[in-house]
This record gives sequence, structure tokens and C-alpha cells, in this order.
Amino acid sequence: MMRSWHRRRGYGSPEFLVFVGLTLCAALGLASLFAMGQFTWFLLYLVATLVTVLVLRAIPVEPGAVLSRRPARRGLVLLIGATCCLLTSIPSTLGTWYLLPTLFLIFCNVMLGRATQRISAAPVHDVDEWQESMRNRAHVVAYWILAAVVVLGVGGAYVISYATRAWVADSFGVWIALAELLLFLPAMVVAWRQPDPVVEYVRPRGPIRWSRSLVFGAVAVELLLPVVSGLAMLVLPPQVNTTRRPAADQVRGCSYLGAITTVGWVFQAQLPISADVCWTGVRAVEQWGLNRSDCNPETTSGLLVTTVSCTRRLLPNGTLYFDYTARLESPGLPFVQRDVSLKVAVSRTGRLLAFP
Repeated sequence: MMRSWHRRRGYGSPEFLVFVGLTLCAALGLASLFAMGQFTWFLLYLVATLVTVLVLRAIPVEPGAVLSRRPARRGLVLLIGATCCLLTSIPSTLGTWYLLPTLFLIFCNVMLGRATQRISAAPVHDVDEWQESMRNRAHVVAYWILAAVVVLGVGGAYVISYATRAWVADSFGVWIALAELLLFLPAMVVAWRQPDPVVEYVRPRGPIRWSRSLVFGAVAVELLLPVVSGLAMLVLPPQVNTTRRPAADQVRGCSYLGAITTVGWVFQAQLPISADVCWTGVRAVEQWGLNRSDCNPETTSGLLVTTVSCTRRLLPNGTLYFDYTARLESPGLPFVQRDVSLKVAVSRTGRLLAFP
């Protein structure tokens, strides 16, 4: 059987050394982000996700009482197949709808690895003869299934009609589903064919159980964080930093107006306004800025930003009015949208009526 965690624990174990190395890499990466002044919560989320994935791969797992049973494992395989079908049905015009099924697919893959003890990709010295024979057979079966999907499914779609060819070319979900089959189909075959029970379940010792619970808890938090961030974008008020000072060339009757509006938490977007505005007592005019080309986000970290309106008008009373409205969408909650409006109004005498 696969080597037990109890035989490899300790400060000299490969798992501990891997954990120390990943911790040092994460610390160095975060320190460099701080030093460059480019730190964001989104980058921290990406680093933490990478470390969690690598640590999860280094920790031996057991299926547990539920996933050791064949009906539960076959149900998990069917759930993965249904999720792949859902991904292939999403058109590219609904790009934000890909994330939730993809996150759910990642969760199912974690459970699949636990159900099969990852024997489909384990080193040769970590499996016994029966497990090696079973996974060799699983790779053969997975090869023929994948070949049938690619040749009959994708290849057939390219030759049947223009509509099916366009569907394959435009649907990003098709390639996610193919990547899922390419990487995890052998494990799915193992989960489907393994007898019941897989192994006799033995409750691990406290420290081992806590370590596994900590890693699986981190996986759960990282999968749920995009959803929580989508809700935060909807309910948290935008943070606005404004700047107003005389124009750079010191022209009398001119001011520089700058503002950065930050929307969201972890998954964020920054919407800028930057312009020199002058006034003559008859009307206010812009020296530069407040154009349609300025209606773009400064930075985006996980959010999709679309310009709804970008208008600049000179009102009859000489007031310069500018309105930039952006629509923000979170891939974690694709049905949730928020419109953020940034307005600038400067009177003909230089009075700031609205900003931002």
C-alpha cells in the first residue's frame, strides 16, 4: 500500500522540507512585492493559492469514511462530468460565468485526489503491485476515452457544420473541459473502478489530522474568496483619494484635478480621473484630460470593467460637466454587477461643484 504519513513525519521528512521551502519562497515573494510597492491583496491571494496547491500535493491523503465507498466516488465522477458539460455550454460572450464552475471543478478534483489517494499520478515506489496494475489499466481506459472525445467530439464538431465549428472555437469552456480530461481522467477511471472499500479507514493522529484540516480549510477559503469578494464589491463603499492643486505651469485660473476611486476587496478595480481645468468667468474648459480615451480603469485585479458612459458637456451657464460611469463585474458572482459613476463639475468661476 501507499506509504504511511507516520513513517515519514518529523523535521527531516520530505513534507517538512517542502513546507519550509515553500514558506521561504512565499516570504521572499511577498517581501519583493512590498519592496517594489506593487503589493495588493489579489497578489497575496495568488501567492497563497500557489503555496496551498503545492503543500496539498505534498501531503498524503486518505479517502475517509464517505469517499472510500464506491457510490460516493462514482457520484463524484458524474458530478465532474456534469460540470464539464456545463462549461462547454457557456458561450464566450458570458466570460464571467466560467469562474464558478471552474472553482467547483477544482473542489471536485481535490476530493477526487483524496478519494483515490492520488495513486494515478503517484511515484512507482509509493504504490503496491495491485495499485500499479489498476492504475495502468486506468490509463489505458482513459486514453481511449480521451481519444474518443477529441476525435468524435471536437473533431466532429469541426466538420459537421459552421455552427458547431464556431461553438468549439468560441467556447473557452471546451478547452477547460479538455484540460480536465487530460489531467484527471485516469483518476476518474480509478475512482469509478476501484472496489468498495478502497482502504480500511484509520483515524489519523491529532497533529496529522490538524495539518490536513488546516490545508483543506485553506483550500475552502481560497475557493470561497472570489464569491465573498463579489459580495464585498456590491456592498462596500468605494474608497476615493482626491488631489486638487494649481496647474503645473502655474497658469492663473487653472487647477489640476486628480482622483482614484478604488472599488472592491481583494478583487479590485481603480478608476482614475486626471485633468487640468481652467475658467475665464464666462465658461470652464479643460486644458487636457476628461476625454473619452481617459475613461479606462487604471488597474484591475480580478474584476471586469466596462465603460457604460463617458460624456463631457459645457452647460449653458458655462459649467464644465464630465461623467464617467463604469460597470464592474466579479467572476466569482457573474450575476452581480455594480455601476460606479465619477462626476466632475466646475463652474465658470472655478468653483468645484462635483468631484469626483
